[in-house]
Amino acid sequence: MKKLKFILLLAVVGLGTLTLSFREDLFQVSKNLDIFASLYKEININYVEETNPSDLMRNSIDAMLGGLDPYTEYIPESEIEDYKLKYVSTQYGGIGAGTLFINGKLFVNEVSEGNPAHKQDIKPGDEILKINDIVIKGKDRTEISQLLRGPKGSSLTMVLLRDEKEIKKSLVREEIKQPNVSYSGMLDDQIGYIKLDKFLENSGNEVKEALTAILKNNPKGIVLDLRNNGGGILQEAVKIVNLFVDKGVLVVVQKGRNPEKTVSYQTQNQPLAPSMPVVVLINGTSASASEIVAGALQDLDRAVVIGQRSYGKGLVQQTFNLPYNSLVKVTVAKYFTPSGRCIQA
Repeated sequence: MKKLKFILLLAVVGLGTLTLSFREDLFQVSKNLDIFASLYKEININYVEETNPSDLMRNSIDAMLGGLDPYTEYIPESEIEDYKLKYVSTQYGGIGAGTLFINGKLFVNEVSEGNPAHKQDIKPGDEILKINDIVIKGKDRTEISQLLRGPKGSSLTMVLLRDEKEIKKSLVREEIKQPNVSYSGMLDDQIGYIKLDKFLENSGNEVKEALTAILKNNPKGIVLDLRNNGGGILQEAVKIVNLFVDKGVLVVVQKGRNPEKTVSYQTQNQPLAPSMPVVVLINGTSASASEIVAGALQDLDRAVVIGQRSYGKGLVQQTFNLPYNSLVKVTVAKYFTPSGRCIQA
């Protein structure tokens, strides 16, 4: 009985300590928010020169998040579409043309058939002078992307230089889809090859379809090329590992400070190629989901990994909604391969 009372006492003391710690954290948050709000107000009202409140706030946010890690970031409403294209979806509103800088000049280097640029007879080699009457000279890659992309159905104008003559084109943006799998097929009629550029929406199904087509040719092995693949959606990586690994096998564990952020991911389906020899190609820019796939297949003795040391991004990000249609992407956990290796460099 005394032992039971002692255990209950310890439990009460522990709970009280946690409660006090939680209250102290809340007090510190509230205190610092009050200080920051007052500081922000006084600077905007009293600084000797005119200030831009939006710039001050953005600089403050960037400085705060910059002290954490490179992947925790604030995304304002104006950058939401670019964020979705980079991290979530392969679809966007655009014209279906690739561009390339040569000696400071912007040229069209590829045009996708059936898309707006192709319909308006824009050709590789055309120099882009203006987009929506904005001169291109001096703009960087991010600014060019923002000018070319926009909502589906929106219009834009372009001034091009072709054969030393200026040409003006009017286009309407359409939904453009960039595949995750840029190429798949047979090498020398013996080895199946799949080039996966990113792990965005539907990448698991794209690799599955490519592998299904390749298996009809009875290959001796599969090469999965993840070079220059910066990663993407964790669940898509698990699906791809599942194509080569039996059902119910641990693929990756994410561990966070908060218990709810600690999750184990296992394969859910029967594999397509459970015994097919596999080689995974990686390089210095293979990161995140690429490293999960390569590391898991290596740990499970299902693939030989060839190439260079990978990037070393083993951090999990989660997005949280903020006021005024903005987001914050926060690092909430770390990845660990089946053998317990942490991917983070």
